[in-house]
Amino acid sequence: MIDKLIAARRITYRRELAVWKPTRHAFPAASLTYLGNVMNNPARNFYLEHGVASVAPAYEKQAVPDAVLMFCKHCLRYSMGWCPTHQKGRSSYREPYYLVRTDGKRFRLDFDCKHCQMKVYAE
Repeated sequence: MIDKLIAARRITYRRELAVWKPTRHAFPAASLTYLGNVMNNPARNFYLEHGVASVAPAYEKQAVPDAVLMFCKHCLRYSMGWCPTHQKGRSSYREPYYLVRTDGKRFRLDFDCKHCQMKVYAE
């Protein structure tokens, strides 16, 4: 019974075909850093075809010293009540703060209060 239903669906199913229209409009930036996350040649070629002069590879392909690994809207300072912008609380701990994995790897935290962001760096 199930096989007959599947066969009936295949007969009546119309597959929609999308037509790919290549574009050549200019990309808004002249260069891309590792934050562009360009990991393979098709992505690199796409940006070069759209006018980007220099394309840096993704962080996973080529590590960048002192690179920001993550930009977070969730802020540990704010969560702890120590946000200088919104809460005016003060921490009893000295900065910089670190996140520490169980294997001992440390990640330094930096706070960009102007943009309300917490940045995570590899140590």
